[in-house]
Amino acid sequence: MGGRSSYKTPNWPAQLLPQKTRMTDGSQSEKSEQDQEPTKVLLVGDYPENRSVLEFVLRRLNVTCIQAEERDQAIAQCSEQVFGLIFLDYFRNQLNQQPAC
Repeated sequence: MGGRSSYKTPNWPAQLLPQKTRMTDGSQSEKSEQDQEPTKVLLVGDYPENRSVLEFVLRRLNVTCIQAEERDQAIAQCSEQVFGLIFLDYFRNQLNQQPAC
């Protein structure tokens, strides 16, 4: 068990990868990491540990994470800003809560 594990970058959807900028002459150039605005991801789940682990991984990929513990908080966040991706804990512990989807 003495071996080191290496971190592999996952295959992310195109929305999470660096964006190309269309130049005025019609050509395209890739934005540098400094120029690129981070993608916003909403993390919704009732276990803060799970949200924190996801946030740790996503921040390494220049992703801005917003956390919400429950459905109503997630809906409020979605009404205030646009997210590139939403991680949603669909199976809830609260049996009488309406689904967010």
